[in-house]
Amino acid sequence: MDNNLDFEKYEMSFIGNVNYNFKNISKLASLDSLNLSRHLQKSDIFLATSMFESCSNSLIEAINCGCVPLARNNSSYPEIVKHMGELYDGENDILEKLRNMSKNIEYYKNDLQEFDLNITAKNYYDFAIKVYSSNSVNNAVKKRLSFIYYIFLFGIIKLYAKFSKYQAFLTKKWRKH
Repeated sequence: MDNNLDFEKYEMSFIGNVNYNFKNISKLASLDSLNLSRHLQKSDIFLATSMFESCSNSLIEAINCGCVPLARNNSSYPEIVKHMGELYDGENDILEKLRNMSKNIEYYKNDLQEFDLNITAKNYYDFAIKVYSSNSVNNAVKKRLSFIYYIFLFGIIKLYAKFSKYQAFLTKKWRKH
């Protein structure tokens, strides 16, 4: 991106710690939550480039701040991005996807959806129940997993209940600024 993006048309920032000196991309140190949300709210597109990501919190935060996602077509990105942005397969199509998105940015911004942790927790719970209840898991395995399973479910529900209150607080605070 540093060598191929038209920097007369685009600005690009990298936020975080990296031991690389970009030629054209501005590099910002890690930011606290409030300043990161302010920076993201001023941005149009969030580029997610990780090769492996189980569930990208940074991508979800960027979407909640109004950034349209452009992400690799791998890991959990397709599940998160859905119709709200674009997925790219590699260097050959990322620039074309970026150009298309920037030309139609309002179309993409209208499709952004906030993530609700309560819905996410319920989806995880429903999935765990479905797997646990399926015929493909035999009784011996069920007995061994029962204790771990219930601790896991209790932990997810408790964690998401706690963070849903935190998310609601931050979302209100970020939107005010």
